[in-house]
Amino acid sequence: MALRYALIYVVVATLWVVLSDRVLALLRFPDDVELVLSSIKGVGFVLVTALLLLVFGLRYFRRLEASQERYTRLFENAAEGLTIFRVLRDRAGVVADLELVDINPTQLERTGIERGRAVGTRLSRPDDLDERTRTYLDVVASAAYSGAPVRSELHVEADDAYEILEAYPIGRDRWALSALDVSGVRRAERALRRQEEDIRRAYVDVLDVVTGGNLILLTEEELSAELGAPLGEARRFAAPRDLAAARAAIVAAAVERFPDWAAATDLRAPVGEALVNALRHAGGGSYQVFARGDALQVLVRDEGPGIDFRMLPRATLRGFSTASSLGMGFTIMLQGCARVLLSTRPGRTSLVLEFTGAPVRSDALDDVTLGAP
Repeated sequence: MALRYALIYVVVATLWVVLSDRVLALLRFPDDVELVLSSIKGVGFVLVTALLLLVFGLRYFRRLEASQERYTRLFENAAEGLTIFRVLRDRAGVVADLELVDINPTQLERTGIERGRAVGTRLSRPDDLDERTRTYLDVVASAAYSGAPVRSELHVEADDAYEILEAYPIGRDRWALSALDVSGVRRAERALRRQEEDIRRAYVDVLDVVTGGNLILLTEEELSAELGAPLGEARRFAAPRDLAAARAAIVAAAVERFPDWAAATDLRAPVGEALVNALRHAGGGSYQVFARGDALQVLVRDEGPGIDFRMLPRATLRGFSTASSLGMGFTIMLQGCARVLLSTRPGRTSLVLEFTGAPVRSDALDDVTLGAP
């Protein structure tokens, strides 16, 4: 817009100068009259130019004032905390320091400091800064050094406060830091995790009673800690035709590691049930064999919907089955294994079948029809 106005002015001014001189020459006024008219023409040109500059200057400054007012209103009334920083560079143009130049009321209330004390704070003088302000300066400094926006999360332990921080450029060597308070969300997540853990522990106790301690519900970390040394790499299966080879590979690894008892132990039925259920409810998964002391462990993992805790106690009953539980397979696995370790959540279920070669439950399996091919 400014360039267009400038070009228009250049064209009009040039035409005015050239044409006015031509007109004066054609009219052939006496020299003293022509001199007076030339002076009037020049003064008129200057006045018109000054008037145009005045009009456009007033329009520019009004727009600038309105823009500043909008910015101030947004800055002062923003729901998230906003802090403005200025980058100070050395003679070589390298970032040397960072200075806080403005902070909005939301952030002032959150930090509990006065604007006069906050403005002028520098990264090079960290001794008088609290944990929150030091982190702000560090985040913006990281963004200024890299020249790219930075996003991180801050936990202020003293206040048990959580903030999502985002630093981004707003001008030459000017950076803004937005701080969104998510303390309520994080506390709610913690409360939900505690509730889920309480529920999980309640079901652990129920399952311990129902299965005599044979079915153990664990977290992913606890289950990983229970695994011994791997006897091979994890392998995937995704179709019914993969199951026979998977069972054979598991039995071969077991016999090689535990030749004294593995060949005489029914590994295929429990392992087959675990593989079939992963295939049926999650479209496949992976398996891996481990050895922990005298125990053989078979880990079957899938990325399905998980198992509903509420179904677990009933899933151990013969004949019970739903789309979201292992159904009758649990009965077979519990009867054939020394222990069954389970970790489940939406998107990931891990099942460990543990065999020791010692006698297990003697319940008859004659009336159970296996789903494995």
